[in-house]
Amino acid sequence: MSEPRGAISAYLKGVEKRLRVALDDQPAEEFGKLVGVKPDGRPPNNCGQWFYAVHFEGCPSDDTGAQTNDMLLNVSVTITRRMNYSPKDRKGSQAASPEEILDQAIVVKDLIHQDEVTRKYANIEMGFTSAEAIAGRTATVNGWVEPLRYLRISGISEQSAEWVGGNTETQAEKDIFVLTIDFGRARLVKGIW
Repeated sequence: MSEPRGAISAYLKGVEKRLRVALDDQPAEEFGKLVGVKPDGRPPNNCGQWFYAVHFEGCPSDDTGAQTNDMLLNVSVTITRRMNYSPKDRKGSQAASPEEILDQAIVVKDLIHQDEVTRKYANIEMGFTSAEAIAGRTATVNGWVEPLRYLRISGISEQSAEWVGGNTETQAEKDIFVLTIDFGRARLVKGIW
C-alpha cells in the first residue's frame, strides 16, 4: 500500500467502532442505535434516548520537515440525551444524576483518550493488515502513529425537539441535553515521495 485511503474518515470510523463495541451497539444498519459518524454532531431523526455522534473537527498541519506531510486530527463525540418531560426545577438534578450525560462523557473520555485500539481500527479501515495496523506502519506509509488525546468536555446545553428532527411547535420545552467531548492530535505520518 503506497497511499493511505481515506485517512480522516478511517479514524472517524475507528472511533465509531470503538464506541459501538464498548456500548454493545452492533446493528447491521448504516447508523447504530446508539453511535454513528455524523457531519455536525446531531443525531439522526429516529434516535432513541441516547445517541453518540462522532464528527470531524479539523485537521491542522504539524509538519516539521520538507520531506514529510504529517497531519494532526481533531475529532469530537457529541452525546445527545433525550429526556421525558420534567419540570424546570428537576432538570438540573436529572443532568447530574449518576448514569446520566456527565458520567457518560467521562466514560467516552476514558475510552478514547490515548487509545491504541481505536488507532488500530483506524489503520485497518485505511487498508492496513491487522499486524501493520498494530505497528502503525508499512514500508512506505506510517499511517496513524499517535492516538487521539482528550482535550475538553463542553458544558451541557439544552436543545428543543428540532435537534432530533422533531416539531418545535408541538414541543416547545427544551428537554434534550447535549454535551460534546473534544479529542485531538492523532498523528498521521506520511512521506512525500
